[in-house]
Amino acid sequence: MMFVFERMYLNRCSQQTFRKLRANAKKNYSISRGLELHADRIMSMAQERGHPSLVRTPFFSTDEKEEFMAIFPDIIKDLTKNNQYADISEVNERIGKLLEYNLLKCRKTWGLWATVSYKMFENPETLTAANVKLANILTWCVQMWRGAFTIFDDLMDNSEFRYGHPCWHRMEDVGIAAANDGWLMDSCIYTLLHKHFGDKKCYRHITDVFRDITTKATMGQALDMMCKNRDGTPRLENFNMDRYNTIAKYKTGPAHTYLPVATGMYFANRYDPEERQHVERICIDLGMFYQKQNDYLDCFGDQGLVKKDCTDIKEGKCSWVAVTALERASPAQRKIMQEHYGRADNNSVQMVKDLYLELDLPAVFAAFEKESFHKVCSQIEQAKGLPHELFYRMVSSTFGNAF
Repeated sequence: MMFVFERMYLNRCSQQTFRKLRANAKKNYSISRGLELHADRIMSMAQERGHPSLVRTPFFSTDEKEEFMAIFPDIIKDLTKNNQYADISEVNERIGKLLEYNLLKCRKTWGLWATVSYKMFENPETLTAANVKLANILTWCVQMWRGAFTIFDDLMDNSEFRYGHPCWHRMEDVGIAAANDGWLMDSCIYTLLHKHFGDKKCYRHITDVFRDITTKATMGQALDMMCKNRDGTPRLENFNMDRYNTIAKYKTGPAHTYLPVATGMYFANRYDPEERQHVERICIDLGMFYQKQNDYLDCFGDQGLVKKDCTDIKEGKCSWVAVTALERASPAQRKIMQEHYGRADNNSVQMVKDLYLELDLPAVFAAFEKESFHKVCSQIEQAKGLPHELFYRMVSSTFGNAF
């Protein structure tokens, strides 16, 4: 399957360049067909306005991923065997099951930015194997934050599936206890941070950024919840782009990219306020784009790859697609949204999808994606003193969303 965006740009780029990019990627990394398409698309955007740094951007190496996954048993041991709560074995057993189910099935790319960021910000003389292992522990903390928030989000939305598997609260022996499990996972973050970073200068900065992101994300979640009635039906009168952007700014923007990058940066003892502001601005824009892309793929993506099947339509979510449709809709088209949006039956879902196509939303998203890409690349180029390669790698991953 090829997205509208891919069709628009593939014909603008040198096929010879594509072949070289694929050859280099296959030589150094194990990539899927999805990553090849992703490489094509990112290359074409980079060439259109001349972002040469992006052309040289690699993906995560197999070694980086293997090093990260290799310490997971140690993480489980830290949290279930070597703690002061060894006398409540049933709870420790539940924590192990909780972490394995919710962390091993999710995307790892998001959290891995903590390790990559640390490597990019750190001085070469202190970039030791021991410190890289600590950075991977930090990455697992970031993954736990995402896992805990996902549990709460799925519970509040009464969602059925996440990453192609039943949501945690849908498991037979979980149910409403998922609310407490989310707090259990959140507490694991601070247990690990205290054990491995408690004696370091970066400790306060790292714990502060976790708490700050939690505050912002819960405020964004609260605003998101206000888009639904008590019975779970959507309040379409609250669907507008200003509200949507505010939700994404708080709920997704800081958490998706700023959290892993900031923690890696602080572990490398980089505390300059101006640097932090540049990093936050770039990361939040990337995170907000990711949320809008995620909303788009929920409806128009390859369902076999994204593991989603119009869940936003079925659940009546305040999504970029729904808000954009309402902005462009005629009174008759708005009535279709009022009658069918937020219903799970196949007929209603198809009615909404047909309306999206009638409003030409794939083309609208393609134009928005192009504009967002060049905006973020310009921000990176203007940021002095930062590792540009890091942010171009983030651009490649976010705009491809292939992992």
